[in-house]
Amino acid sequence: MRVANFIAVLISSALIACGGGSGGGAPGASSASLISNPSSVSHLSSANNFSSLATSSVPIMTLEQRVTAVNTTVADNSICKSIDIFYWQIGDKTGALAAGWGGRNAPQNPQAETAEGIGPNVPMGVASASKWVFGAYAMQRDGYAVLSGGSIDIGGRSIARRQFLNFTSGYDQEETPLCLKHTVADCFTGSIANYNPASANKFSYNGGHMQAYAVNLGLGEYRDDDGLLNGIFLADEIRRITNRFSTLTYDFPSLAGGANMSPTTYAEFLRAMLNQDLELGRYLGADPVCAWVDPAATNKTCDAIATPISGSSGDINYSAEHWHYSYGHWVEDDPVLGDGAFSSPGAFGFYPWISADKSLYGIVARKETVIGRPALESVGCGRLIRKAWGSGIAQM
Repeated sequence: MRVANFIAVLISSALIACGGGSGGGAPGASSASLISNPSSVSHLSSANNFSSLATSSVPIMTLEQRVTAVNTTVADNSICKSIDIFYWQIGDKTGALAAGWGGRNAPQNPQAETAEGIGPNVPMGVASASKWVFGAYAMQRDGYAVLSGGSIDIGGRSIARRQFLNFTSGYDQEETPLCLKHTVADCFTGSIANYNPASANKFSYNGGHMQAYAVNLGLGEYRDDDGLLNGIFLADEIRRITNRFSTLTYDFPSLAGGANMSPTTYAEFLRAMLNQDLELGRYLGADPVCAWVDPAATNKTCDAIATPISGSSGDINYSAEHWHYSYGHWVEDDPVLGDGAFSSPGAFGFYPWISADKSLYGIVARKETVIGRPALESVGCGRLIRKAWGSGIAQM
């Protein structure tokens, strides 16, 4: 059995930092700031009750109560306080509602602009969070009807378009996420371009699906942002179709993992989906496929081949969780631990999400130097943040 990690990108070695006070912080410290007027959030009283938490007796809470619950969770829950410094933000379709810092050595000043190379306006490699961006691009470009019902001929076979975005196309032979070449087509040569009939129609987490689709959309000559002034840039094409992503660049032209942008820019993308300004916002979680590897020899509950939702982090055994995958994003709908959120965690800990009821978005932004585990750590902390915000109760 081959189990994939969140290895869709190696983080850029040079992250752009901007000025601002960071301040020192004690291990496990957290800080948060209110971004909007507390009186403006009365409409959130019912909107923030996620599907797994819904109850008719949930009281109306103030923004301060929600922020306090998140702040306490981030500072005192072992899952959040044990990870390295991170920036978090929660908002709705009107804008950011609250933001703060957490993790080891988090700054005490909630207004800190940067800390250890992380900040709301500091561009960073988002790794597999790139997949959600390409899913939105593809949906915006061709529309749901074409993407869900159409097919393309590639290598002498007809493959449904949606399979390239839900990772069941059979193009799962990418061996390394790091491509040192500069165009989309150049990063679709060698083993990555090989079709694997054994994985066709089965979920297999791999960047090859999206690279194959991009080439067949005519994006082969689009390039990364390597400082050259000539050529056609992949980021410009994403911006042209989506009218979003002002700080987007590509460290290398991998649709599944090469994107680099600030948390603020990614948050704008999430809000665009909440507002349905992007077509994918109407179809979050649509046409899902099962995405967990079932080790049973017979009577399997899912025939997926490779998934990064595996192993353990802290007290959480992700191997036992059953998630689904939609158009470039996950559906965290495990019947026991899931809350139905939509997300796209990145290998080094960048974790964007939208709540199951599509009323809230959030980000946990981290910059780690190892791959795989930081993604699951951020998922664990991020869903505690969601639950604390939705319930107004610190999660301990």
